Order: sequence, then structure tokens, then C-alpha cells
Amino acid sequence: MKGPTVGSRSVPYRYAGTVLVAAVAVGLRLALNPLLGDDAPYIVNFFAIAVAAWLFGFGPALVTTLTLQMAIGWIYLGPLTSFTVFERGDQVSLVISTVSSIGIALIVNSLRQTQKDLQREKEVAERANEAKDRFLSMISHELRNPINSIALSASGLRLGSQAPERILSAVERIERATRTLAEMVETLVDSTRVSTGQFRVKPILIDLVPVVHGAIEAMRPAAEAKGIALIAKLRAEATMIHGDADRLLESICNIIQNAIKFTARGGHVTVALDLIERGARVTISDNGEGIDREFLPQIFERFTQAQPSTGGSRGGLGLGLSIVKHVVDLHEGTIAAHSEGKGRGATFTIVLPLAEL
Repeated sequence: MKGPTVGSRSVPYRYAGTVLVAAVAVGLRLALNPLLGDDAPYIVNFFAIAVAAWLFGFGPALVTTLTLQMAIGWIYLGPLTSFTVFERGDQVSLVISTVSSIGIALIVNSLRQTQKDLQREKEVAERANEAKDRFLSMISHELRNPINSIALSASGLRLGSQAPERILSAVERIERATRTLAEMVETLVDSTRVSTGQFRVKPILIDLVPVVHGAIEAMRPAAEAKGIALIAKLRAEATMIHGDADRLLESICNIIQNAIKFTARGGHVTVALDLIERGARVTISDNGEGIDREFLPQIFERFTQAQPSTGGSRGGLGLGLSIVKHVVDLHEGTIAAHSEGKGRGATFTIVLPLAEL
């Protein structure tokens, strides 16, 4: 069984390390005794406390301070049974040394924390850059498909010798590809607005029930085309919130679309709306491919996209869920994703505050 941890080192390890640092400091001070004598008995303490604070943190550094003060005081001032038996100069020296040691521990620990924060920020920036590189590669691929479809269909139409049904089929392919491009451009525009702080919602008093119902009906053709049962479990009573109906509709559609995308034919997607203590809860669950637990903490970040277990890509820009989260945040709500892992489905839960009537 592992003990409690702080950072990457266990608590027993950190405090054992402080004792070792203190022992080395005492040994070094004794080694310097022929050179220093009884002068500056605490000089080595400061270096030892700085090392302890940097390696193990502020708490262990305080233990090092106490250990060193007692050990050095015992060696050079005699038994520490009573502070009043010391000469005044020894008292002042002991107090100054203790205060200085604590100050050094605070400063070094602050520098240590700053260094750790910078390291975390660097790692976050590196992950963001890697995600952007993947995004650029992905978007070039995603744009190529509809553009090629439009180009090939337009080339066939230009020949002018095709049967009417083939002409109609080519026009339909152009329309589908154009809609795909328009959706991608709209997603990119929304993502840019989010990153620049220009994304807005226009909340008014609305009933959430028809919004959720509208999202279900909008996505029903996609579910039926894939042979997926789209199940609605909605409250019959009005559920009033202050919200932007269009943005909420888009957000719920986005999650349902993802659920359909990652659910195999014959599966099911359930959309529920109920009340909890904190407000109105919208739950979208499926019995599809699920989500790796390692990916869950990043699922609402920009430029991230879960990969299907079968390999390859299912399309999309990896921006939709980040926009959904921003919409929910602007409504002062919360959104969470849960999955037991690959092959075990996924559940997205949105909670929005009810309007005070």
C-alpha cells in the first residue's frame, strides 16, 4: 500500500530526505570546526534548508530547520533545556538563525513552486501545439473530401452528356459537399469567436423541453439512416431557464450527433431531461464505442478528438465539444462526460440553472 503523496514523491520519502539533509549539514559543520571553531555555528544550516525546501517543499524544510537548530544548538550552546540559560548573544543568534532559516525556506519553496508552474505551463503549451499540428493535418484531409466531391461532380456536369438521373445525383453530391463545407466553416468561425472572446449568447426566458425535443427530431434522420434507436425521455412539464434556444439546440445536436457517430448499427442513444436539486439536467447516453478514461479530462479541449477503436477517423474538426462547453459556461451551467472505457458507451450530462419565476 502506498502512502499519501505530494507531488511525485511520497510523504515518508520527503521527510526521510529532510533528516538525511540535516545529518549531512551537521557532519559538514563538524568537519569545518577546525576552521571556524564556535563562530557562525549556523552557517551551514542555511544551505541545507535551501536544499531541503527545493527538493522536498516547505513543510519538510521546516522540519530540517527544527532538527538543525536543535542539533547545532546542542553541540555549540549546550543542552537546550531552557532558552533562558543562554547568554544574550546566543539567544539573539538562535532567533536570527531560526527566522532567517524560515525565510530562506519560504523563498526557495516559492521559487520551486514557480518553477513547477512554469513546467506545467510549458507542458500545456507543448500539448496545445501538438494538438494544433494534428488539427491542421486533419482539417486539410477533411476539406479535401468535399472539395474533391464538388470538383468531380462539376466536371461531370460540364460534359453535358449524362442522363438526367446522373445529373440529379451529381447536383445532390454538390449540395451535400457544400453543406459539409458550410458546417466546417461555421465551426471554425465559432471557435475563433470563442478564443477571441467574441462568442455571445442571447439568453431569454425559454422552455427547455421543446429545445431538447427539437434537437432529438433534428438528429432522428441521421439515427434512422444508421439503424440506431434514438430514445427520448423528457419531462412533460415546462422547464423554464434563461437561455439562448438556438445555441442550446446546436450544442445538444452536437452531442447527439457524436453519440450516433460512435455507436454501431443496432445500438441506441437516449436523451433525457429531468430536474435535480441544482437545476435542469440533460443527459445524452449511448451504448457505443465509449471513451478512453485517459482521454476524458481533455475531451472538452480545443483541437482534441477521440479516435474510434477501429482506427482511422470519423470526421469532424475536434472543435465541437469545446464550443459546447463554452455555450454551457455562458449559461452558468456545467457539462461533464463519463465513460467506463472502450466499448462501454458514453454519457454526457449538462446541468443548467432553472429560472427564478
